[in-house]
Amino acid sequence: MIAKHITLVDKVVAAEAELKALKAEKKDSEERIYTMLVVTGASKVNVSGATVSPMRTMRASAASAPLLIEVLKEEGLDALVSENINSQTLSGWVRRFDPDRMLSVEELIEKLPANVQPLIHLFEQQSLSIKRT
Repeated sequence: MIAKHITLVDKVVAAEAELKALKAEKKDSEERIYTMLVVTGASKVNVSGATVSPMRTMRASAASAPLLIEVLKEEGLDALVSENINSQTLSGWVRRFDPDRMLSVEELIEKLPANVQPLIHLFEQQSLSIKRT
């Protein structure tokens, strides 16, 4: 029984290592495909029964949580605050300033209220949307 458990532990370690390698390969592949689609201007591509399209999502987090909480409350955005700032809700609020998702990080920050701008760390997350057909 102990030998079998040791074998299982070894298999789990090997599977986790393989999964880590696969995730790294997937990330690299996704970045290259995303860049290729954007550079060529392709909004979507159908391959192997799947539709692949580039997707941009802006994410926001607090650069200074205590100060941002205070400023968000002053802006009437109490719903974003619950002693901690919900980063998904904050990201959604920030995305409302760029409904077409065309602005760069710098342009989007400029659209935010001036007193909020220095308190938000904004970054772009790129990924692919894959829908099986």
